[in-house]
Amino acid sequence: MISHSVIEEIELGSGLGFDRLRDFLEAIGDHESTGLLVIDRRRCIRAANRAVLQLPDSHIESLEPQEGISDPDHPGHILEQCSQDPGEACDLCKMHNSCLALVARNVATKVLDAGEARDFHIQLQVGDREAPVEVALHFKVTPMSFLGEEFAVVLIGDLDRLKEAGRRTKGQDFYGMIGRDPTMLQLFDTIRQVGRIDVPVLIEGESGTGKEMVANALHQESSRRDGRLVPVNCAALSPGLLESELFGHVRGAFTGASRDKKGRFQLADEGSIFLDEIGELSQDMQLKLLRVLQDGTFEPVGSEKTQKVDTRLLCATNRKLEREVAVGRFRADLYYRLCVVLITVPPLRQRRGDIPLLTQYLLTKAADDFGVPVPVLSPDFIAALERHSWPGNVRELDNALRHAVVRGRNGLLLPSHLPAATAAADNARKAYQSRSRKLDSEVISVALSDCNGNKVQAAKRLGISRATLYRYLADLDFLAT
Repeated sequence: MISHSVIEEIELGSGLGFDRLRDFLEAIGDHESTGLLVIDRRRCIRAANRAVLQLPDSHIESLEPQEGISDPDHPGHILEQCSQDPGEACDLCKMHNSCLALVARNVATKVLDAGEARDFHIQLQVGDREAPVEVALHFKVTPMSFLGEEFAVVLIGDLDRLKEAGRRTKGQDFYGMIGRDPTMLQLFDTIRQVGRIDVPVLIEGESGTGKEMVANALHQESSRRDGRLVPVNCAALSPGLLESELFGHVRGAFTGASRDKKGRFQLADEGSIFLDEIGELSQDMQLKLLRVLQDGTFEPVGSEKTQKVDTRLLCATNRKLEREVAVGRFRADLYYRLCVVLITVPPLRQRRGDIPLLTQYLLTKAADDFGVPVPVLSPDFIAALERHSWPGNVRELDNALRHAVVRGRNGLLLPSHLPAATAAADNARKAYQSRSRKLDSEVISVALSDCNGNKVQAAKRLGISRATLYRYLADLDFLAT
């Protein structure tokens, strides 16, 4: 909703001179969640604040200034002149309530005709035309006169709803992460909520799911975004090297230490540090990390001088750290310090609906990197991608698509262009599915009869395990002795 103080500013500004109008516009012009439009009798937008101009492009008409359209006798620019009459659909969206500018012009016209301020509660449609998302917005419209000309000042409350709906319907490129599946949209929501809270975050997920991208998004959504995000792979270094990498060292601390070197924690001061594969830390390193989390202090290797840093800790693991704590491989006190907030990144097999979207995005990127046209996907190629379980997740999909682009000919990708391991797994799955369809009650009955009811022997004859045979018997409601 629009705050009462802003409404009072509009009402006080009515009918006053240029200085008062300018002061009023400046007072609310940079309000982050309240949109401002000034619209004249010709339905021209004469001014718009930053909150409107920075809205995402989700069937919302662009309000960029048009070259050659301005009015030096009046404040601001004429940004657009609307050709539609009230009630007509927007040329861009072909929908009555999907263009913010068109809706604003329509309510402005109504208020100027009535000559009094009015409130409007309008459902704006955002996203795909086939399945738009409705967003409820509050419009406060007040008439204003200036130098003999009539204007309508349109305030639009809670534009954050519109931004959020735009992100949800687009569902792409959230700091490089692609997805429209509800699990991914929920992940994006969590990142936005947690990003601005300055606490440690533990990111869990299988290899290749994009945990480092989640860490980057958390950093970018935080108040530390102007500082550095410093990544460290804890599994890539021995404990001795890792300590020097994290905390730095002084000259002469060990053989080869010819100069002082800052550690990653110092480089991340006033920013964020991302420790990947945190589950690989030795017990000694876990203890040193615990101290940094407790009071922000440490000593570089070979130094007795205590250093203090202000950094946010983001960690990732493909293990279940809670399980590691239970078996004594990870310190419980460190775990609870790290896991103030736990974010789990879903594997690709749990969001198969995103595979076509990801495929198109990754193929376009690969083709651009290789300097070739974006290939066409055959139906069999897409089907093979959707059947595969993708144990390596998005990273495996990206590698498979790049392999296919390199091997593809004539711009058409076929299943044979996929890596051998992916194709073999897909062929095995298809063979199993084909065999499963053939195992009807008659085939099972014959096998059991030939083996005198011995299920172990019958399963061997059918080429399946005994457990699989029992599942078939249960599915077919087939009782055998």
